[in-house]
Amino acid sequence: MNTSTKKGVIQRIAYLLSPKEKRSFNQIVLWLSLRVIFDLASIASLLPLILSYFKPEILRTNKLWLNITSFLGVELERTTAILILFVAFFFLIKFIYFYIIEKRKAHFLTKTQHRLVVEVYDNIQSIVMTDFSHYNTGHSLENIAQVPSKYVFQCLATILRIIPNAITITLILLSLVLFQWKIFLIVCLVFVPILILYLLSLKRPIKKVEQSFSRLNPVFLQRVAEALTGRIEIALFQKGDFFRKRIEESSKELMKTTARLLTLSNSAPYFLELISITGIGVFFYYITTTEFTPEKSITILSVFILSIAKIIPSLNGIVSASTNLKAYIYTVDLLKNIISKEAQEGKPVRNVGADITFKGEIKFDNVSVKYPESDFTLPEISIILKPTDKLAVVGESGSGKSTILKLMLKLVPANSGSITVDGKLLDDIESQNWWSQVAYVPQSSFIFSGTLLENLTFGKQLSTSERKDIVLLLHELKLQSLLSSRSDGLDSVIEENGLNLSTGQRQRIGIARAILQNKLIYVFDEATGGLDESTSAEIMDSLIEGYLKNRLCVFATHDLLVKSKCTQVLNLS
Repeated sequence: MNTSTKKGVIQRIAYLLSPKEKRSFNQIVLWLSLRVIFDLASIASLLPLILSYFKPEILRTNKLWLNITSFLGVELERTTAILILFVAFFFLIKFIYFYIIEKRKAHFLTKTQHRLVVEVYDNIQSIVMTDFSHYNTGHSLENIAQVPSKYVFQCLATILRIIPNAITITLILLSLVLFQWKIFLIVCLVFVPILILYLLSLKRPIKKVEQSFSRLNPVFLQRVAEALTGRIEIALFQKGDFFRKRIEESSKELMKTTARLLTLSNSAPYFLELISITGIGVFFYYITTTEFTPEKSITILSVFILSIAKIIPSLNGIVSASTNLKAYIYTVDLLKNIISKEAQEGKPVRNVGADITFKGEIKFDNVSVKYPESDFTLPEISIILKPTDKLAVVGESGSGKSTILKLMLKLVPANSGSITVDGKLLDDIESQNWWSQVAYVPQSSFIFSGTLLENLTFGKQLSTSERKDIVLLLHELKLQSLLSSRSDGLDSVIEENGLNLSTGQRQRIGIARAILQNKLIYVFDEATGGLDESTSAEIMDSLIEGYLKNRLCVFATHDLLVKSKCTQVLNLS
């Protein structure tokens, strides 16, 4: 990989960073460069120990060393011990400095990952509904939960590993050329397998972090899956912020756990080095206080070993990191396509249009729909709806009842004809503005893991009187048994997808959720299909004569009672 290619890769990866993150990245690169100098200086600090063994008189005649020992009140006979302590202290400071850098780097990486997770989620949630209907949920989940992580830890972190390793090798080789060119040749020509010692004392804390991952990661993925499963209702109820907050909270917990893991794992080699140097210091103290005859070749051998001990791991690090980078560089382009401004040009993430409040009439004028992926065609529909009308859309399965509802919800466009609201084309009305006036109850309501109250209000803070009103509504929907069977009442926990609820209870929770929105228009898609006829009739009669009396309601239904209560019937058979 040549220099220009490396520069191009770094620019591609840095493209996804915010200006603040780019500044942090540059600071970390600077700190890592200083760390390399610190690292090499720590190796050089071993040379006085070697020299003190071969030529003890060097320390006894060195003015700087004599001043230091005199200031400390140390006898000359103990200078070797003091030198060992100095070197050990230097390596201790080095370990602390390295630990701080690794902690800062870990927080930078995990915060970047957290920001990308939230940004990708926001982007996917904001895609216009007509595009979202064709969006692959599995890809969405991967893009949110996996791609940012791969980009940060397999690309961004890899660059931060390659840079200091490259600087280390360059400085060592230059130093060897100046010190002893023969050693430089040996280092360049000899490839020696290096046995790497791993520290096992960190096994327990890392295991604890891994257990936290096993607990937090499923919760995070579960909340993402729930938000994607209920994306239509979330958009129509305009409660994206509630689910964004749930995902953001889980992502933050994962961020903290990941930071702890990175700090522990990345600082382990330097802790090992500290222990190793302490052992070397004890060994040198032993040999310098005994009568051994040293050989001159040991000096060169020592320099060679110290150099190769840094060059080989650095070289291995560059090779393995480059392999990782090549394997995961695709995530950079994938994230660009998801979140970059350029990728969104010509494809706004939300419709730009006028705001309007429905007061007069909704008019379907020869509206027809043809789905390109099927042979189905909705025949031309013409109908006028007033603010208090009740419309029953009836017909056989596949006749187009759900398509009529989607037209009302502005989820599919008409191929011909027009839909106007108080004389303004529905296509020209801003989607968020329109959805703020429409409540939707599907055949299978979206239920997420949380309390009953959260499922009804999407996290809205309520007063005591508002909670009482909700209880009254639940009684009217024949859900009093749901409250009485749970000691926590509205605060009782609902499992994912409402697994601890019956089909009828899930449907009625969906109805209650819509009623509580207090919208101008209500759209029901076989909303009581899971209830028995008598219960369905009693509930719908109560709602139509009560909560929904002065609201425009559109029902896709087979219920004869609902049909009889409607002011208009649209038969698609």
